[in-house]
Amino acid sequence: MRVSRIAFSLFAATASALPATARQDTATTSPPPFAVHLVSGPLTPAAPTTFELASAHTALNKLKDRLGARAIRALLRPDIDAADRAWHAILARASSSSGGGNNNNNETGAPAAPILSEARVRAYNTAYDAGAFVAWFAADTGDPHKMSGAHPEHYVESMAGQAVDIVEAWGPLVTRYRIPAYVGGGPKRAFMRALPGFPHQATGQAVLQDGSLAVVGDIHNSFRDLRPGEEVEAGTRGVEAVLAVWLPAGTPADVVEGLREHQAVEFSNWFAFAQRDVIEGRFAA
Repeated sequence: MRVSRIAFSLFAATASALPATARQDTATTSPPPFAVHLVSGPLTPAAPTTFELASAHTALNKLKDRLGARAIRALLRPDIDAADRAWHAILARASSSSGGGNNNNNETGAPAAPILSEARVRAYNTAYDAGAFVAWFAADTGDPHKMSGAHPEHYVESMAGQAVDIVEAWGPLVTRYRIPAYVGGGPKRAFMRALPGFPHQATGQAVLQDGSLAVVGDIHNSFRDLRPGEEVEAGTRGVEAVLAVWLPAGTPADVVEGLREHQAVEFSNWFAFAQRDVIEGRFAA
């Protein structure tokens, strides 16, 4: 029988309430950590958090389906409006600190450096190569949750040709934006890295949908095959993604870090979705 464990320590909270002498004694005789054991039940051996995650995905997909994009946007209108105001404040501060120009530095006249939010994700033992993954991403595989299901905070994700309409959270900011053209090719901005070892690259701009056409992110995603025997630590074949979004100068740290986490989650799921679709015959790699 497989037994799964979730453990966490309550000692710190308990020890803080003890006298100093008692805390010294417990330093060498700390109690064992609190733990919950799944002894029996589900036929599939896994931690309860695994079952919880699957149920959470099911619940979120069902709610998004039932509400629909229009109702979700209406429901999140206060959050979207707050994010719009926050982004315009960020852009205004960046412009002000650069002397009122287009992110120019007061002293040097050089553009103020945008802030990079980047995540690197690898998939191993894939049923596809990097080129096939890029093709899968753009293809209609018949899965209604291919985009919206890749992250809990993908509230609205729709693709039409090369354009993408999105409502999602970057850290605390529930941002509604559009990528007018998510297109292949190398870097389009001077601050983007060339990454010559990544033959599959795509770029685009995140443009607010509040009528201002304000650009809040320059997107540059790159993909390559991992080389067997050199970089495939966990298998014989794999794909690596470098996921970069350049944010306006002065973007708060919690937004930058939140976007890194967002990128890591969504592309980990997209790699898994592509694996499933190839294995089940929904997409020919």
